[in-house]
Amino acid sequence: MGLDVRKLIRNLANIANEKTAKNKWLKTKPKMREMRENVKQASKTAFAHHNYLQDGSVSFDPGGMIPPFEKDSFVPLVKKISEELSAVSSGNQTLQNAADEINAFASEVEIGIVTANDGTRYLTTKARGSQLGNWVPMTQTLASKLGILKGRLA
Repeated sequence: MGLDVRKLIRNLANIANEKTAKNKWLKTKPKMREMRENVKQASKTAFAHHNYLQDGSVSFDPGGMIPPFEKDSFVPLVKKISEELSAVSSGNQTLQNAADEINAFASEVEIGIVTANDGTRYLTTKARGSQLGNWVPMTQTLASKLGILKGRLA
């Protein structure tokens, strides 16, 4: 959201010019002079407001802005379990070996953040994040940054 000073000046001057235009006793040249003065006053006021607003910051409730889970986050885990159990049912693998393979996959279920091309961040698993290509593990620093939701007015 950009703050346009010229638009603010025009709006403030138009408000003052409405009062000037209603004064039927003023002749044309004095009205024009007063309208120019209105623009000068509006400029001073607009710059004061603009400088004040430019220093403003915006913050959100950190409880409501945690990134959502990516929709296919747990698909790799489900596929792994399905593959291992189908291998057991076909007799190609023992149940103990399948359990070991699934337990070895536990590191792939670590939660982290992936950023989409449009800049949207999602929580997801390491297995799904590696498919998407830009997975970052969840650290204490990253978790605390997610809770700080502040910004500046542009």
